Amino acid sequence: RSQVRSMSRPVQHVQRSQAVGVVHPAGRQRKLQDEYNFIARGHKSSSGIVRQAEHDKTNRRVTVKSCGMLTQDADQSRVISAAMEAHGQLDHEHIVKVEDIYVDVTSSCMHFVMEHLAGGDLCDALSQCKRFSEKNAKVVVLQLLNAVEHMHQHQVVHRDIKLESIMFTEVGGTSVRLIDFGLATEWDGITKMSLRCGTPDFSSPDMMRGAYTEKADMWSIGVVAYMLLTGQPLYRGSEWDIQGQATVGRP
Repeated sequence: RSQVRSMSRPVQHVQRSQAVGVVHPAGRQRKLQDEYNFIARGHKSSSGIVRQAEHDKTNRRVTVKSCGMLTQDADQSRVISAAMEAHGQLDHEHIVKVEDIYVDVTSSCMHFVMEHLAGGDLCDALSQCKRFSEKNAKVVVLQLLNAVEHMHQHQVVHRDIKLESIMFTEVGGTSVRLIDFGLATEWDGITKMSLRCGTPDFSSPDMMRGAYTEKADMWSIGVVAYMLLTGQPLYRGSEWDIQGQATVGRP
C-alpha cells in the first residue's frame, strides 16, 4: 500500500499458554452467520482473518476477526485465544471494543465481533499527509498513552503497537482506537517476558533480546510519535539490518 506499510515485519511467535474456552448459555450454539452478513472481502492480520459485516436485523456494521482454535500450530492457536481473551477484559474509549464472541465447533474457529472503525489506520494517514503537526501528533499520542495505561493497570501488555494497529474512529476525525491484540498477553507484573514477538521496526531492545516488561509498549509508542513527527522510519535497511538496529535501539 505504501512505503510506510512495507516496514512492518512480524517476528515468528510461539508461546505455551492455557487454551481459552467460551461457553454460551441457553444450551444452543449461536452461529455468527445467523445474525451477521459479511459485506466485504477479508484481509489477514497477525492473528486471523478480519472482515466487515452487518447485523441481520439492525444493519449495524461491525468488524469480525476469525481465529482458528485448532490450527496446525496448536501453540500459536492458544496464543491467539489467550490474547483475545485478554483483550475482552479491557473497556476503554481508546481501545477497540469486543462486543461478542461466537464459537464455531464445526470449523474449530472463534469469531470476535468488534466495533467498526471507519477512519483508516495511522499508516494510511501518514502516507497521505507525509507528517503530522506537533499538535495533531500530541492528540494521537496522548490517547495512546491513556489506552496503554488502562491496559497495564489490568496487567495486559499489547506487544505489537505500530502504525497499523492504531485506527481513527471516523473519516476526518481525531479520536483513535488501539486494535490488533493478537500478540497481547496477561502479565504478572514481576516476571520478565521472554517471547520475542511484534514488529522489529517498533520493538524495544529489551523485547528483541527476549527479556522485557510492560515498558516495551511505551517504547513502541515512542517510535510511533517519532514517525508521526518526521514522516520517516526510525530504522532503515534490509530486514536483517533493521533487526540489528532494533536490538541495540539505535539507527
